[in-house]
Amino acid sequence: MSASLENQFISDRYTSLLHLSGSNLTGELDNVYDGLGNKSPLEISTEKVVVKGIDISLDTFFPINSILFTADNVNPGTRISDTTWVLISEGKFIAGVGTGSDINGATHTVTEGDTDTEGEYDHTLTIEEMPAHTHTQSGGRGDDDGGPFVPGGRNRGVDMTNISTTGGGQPFHNTPPAFGLYVWQRVSNT
Repeated sequence: MSASLENQFISDRYTSLLHLSGSNLTGELDNVYDGLGNKSPLEISTEKVVVKGIDISLDTFFPINSILFTADNVNPGTRISDTTWVLISEGKFIAGVGTGSDINGATHTVTEGDTDTEGEYDHTLTIEEMPAHTHTQSGGRGDDDGGPFVPGGRNRGVDMTNISTTGGGQPFHNTPPAFGLYVWQRVSNT
């Protein structure tokens, strides 16, 4: 049993802001006393904090399915005891749940836990995606009168292969500028 600190002044015995009925924090709740030695409504342990009988457990701050962003690759389960976290969203962008529209008025709906696989890092345009355009014919032979092709007619010598092809068909990069973070999801208690 811990010794009582009631009616003892913190300045007489301690140099810290909080003092407890026990000497060290443990898994058991200890009373926290104010600077005049009066018991406060706060109890604390290495696992939780209780305020006026309200239990504030780890699940209050990080319930199952919580998402945590970190700037390092250290699993939060190594820092927050009795929790299990998995790294999710590797190489994917985070999108808000709901329906949004772009500058062209096109809409897309993102649902909770959506793992959209339609996106691409690099995209090669299909024929249907190419802008509408025309090619003009250039050149011809000297006996071309510029009129319509008539089989056996004067312009039969028009060089029909002189329409050129352009473009390399290479994919283009399709990702916006990004700020990389590790995305962790709490999946269970250990």
